[in-house]
Amino acid sequence: MKVLLSAVAVVLVLLSQSALACTDIQLTAKDGAVLVGRTLEWEGVLKKAPDGTSYLASNLNYAVRAWPAGIKITSTKPDGTAGASWTTKYAYFGFADKGSPDLLLDGQNSAGLSVEALEFAEYANYQDVKPTDKDVIATDDIDSWLLGNFDSVDDIKRELPKMTVWGKPNLAIPLPLKQVPEVHLVVHDKSGKSIIIEYIRKKLHIYDNELKVMTNSPDYTSMSNNSNKYVNLSQGDALRASCDIKGQSDNRNRAGTIGLPGDYSSPSRFVKAAYLVFFGKQPDTAKEGVRSVIHILNNVDIPLGAVREKMSDGNCSMDYTQWKVIKDLKNGIWYIDTFQNIGSIVKIDLNEVFANPGRYLKPVGLTDISYPDVPKINDLLKN
Repeated sequence: MKVLLSAVAVVLVLLSQSALACTDIQLTAKDGAVLVGRTLEWEGVLKKAPDGTSYLASNLNYAVRAWPAGIKITSTKPDGTAGASWTTKYAYFGFADKGSPDLLLDGQNSAGLSVEALEFAEYANYQDVKPTDKDVIATDDIDSWLLGNFDSVDDIKRELPKMTVWGKPNLAIPLPLKQVPEVHLVVHDKSGKSIIIEYIRKKLHIYDNELKVMTNSPDYTSMSNNSNKYVNLSQGDALRASCDIKGQSDNRNRAGTIGLPGDYSSPSRFVKAAYLVFFGKQPDTAKEGVRSVIHILNNVDIPLGAVREKMSDGNCSMDYTQWKVIKDLKNGIWYIDTFQNIGSIVKIDLNEVFANPGRYLKPVGLTDISYPDVPKINDLLKN
């Protein structure tokens, strides 16, 4: 038992060095609905209140808000002069930091295009800006440029290589994290096409997201190659399928999934999510697809305390799943599930948001959303 506990402790220490874990998936239902799901993991610090109780403090306070069409945006160059400028064609809705409400972190536009920024530590390295470059975008503005201007990944694949994207330090990112955001982008459109956008060694790479899955570091090519090691996984009982075994196996063990990774590292989450996306039953409808996405994301959800690290100030830092979002790109519906959620999911109709974007400009913090308590079983049985 001591050996086992020691091994677990080593794993927890290793996992603690892989912060900001995110998982992104896509499913397409038989009725044509495209469902996108992603988790957001960020560190929280367990602190002591004056009364001796513990509380969880997070460095980022996520909020949701809308941006209407017709906004004039001018990005900047590293020297502070004006870069690329555009007027948004599409309204969009997404996540921002409540303290920096103009910074878009994840969103969807009125044309059904979705963009997710996932942490890409030690790999993201953006482009150099030459004095003659005009079409220059700072990393702060790349999500807004994509969602404000495009309705398909094909158009993005054509236009993005014309732009120079540089890494702008963002003061909203708390120290000691690197303040130049180290991210790669996952883009989905309502036709079901998806791409991965990565800047590595100052070069742009765009990959067709054939597996419909992405997590964090390393790069998409490495992730895809690593997943090839698991091609023998199956959803069936491989032993029973290949052998004439009589009798009943204990607990209906599914030998086909033996070897499926179960840890929280980025490559393992990628493999597990890819397996579940590939072998999971294709949903018939958008409603069924939402359920499927939720169940898949639950498999990579990081419970509070499972990944932790002792800080120099004595506090305990924990990476945990702060929120999940499921996006129905065809029907314009969002479903948000947060850490403080008590058994209920917030549903947002983006059709209403985009019809009246002015009503949704003020950021609403996720921790400010009230959630109904889980009903008591006695109440459910009254009728």
